[in-house]
Amino acid sequence: MLHFGPGALAAAFAAGFVSFVSPCVLPLIPGYLSFVSGVGFDELGAQPRRVTRATAFFVLGFGATFVAFGAGAAWFGSVLLENRRTLGTSEHRLPSLADEVIERIRREAARRPS
Repeated sequence: MLHFGPGALAAAFAAGFVSFVSPCVLPLIPGYLSFVSGVGFDELGAQPRRVTRATAFFVLGFGATFVAFGAGAAWFGSVLLENRRTLGTSEHRLPSLADEVIERIRREAARRPS
């Protein structure tokens, strides 16, 4: 597992912040907030609580989804790692099984009249 110091984490945060406030992304933020909160674009400033609450729930849900996907991938990787010996022996059977299937398909194709 990789370990990063505080400097690397600060640099990653700074890079994310700079990309967030870039001229390409910054104009999109009001539209995203309007879409996520269900508040019209012209009413964003009039209902700050609703916008803040909806945005917070969106960010929490988005974060939870990616944490769940990451945990699932880590679990799947650990299962593969724990069973690598079993999987290593079965990897030699797979090509021979594929060869057998291909050979049967060829035999069936040769039997059919053209």
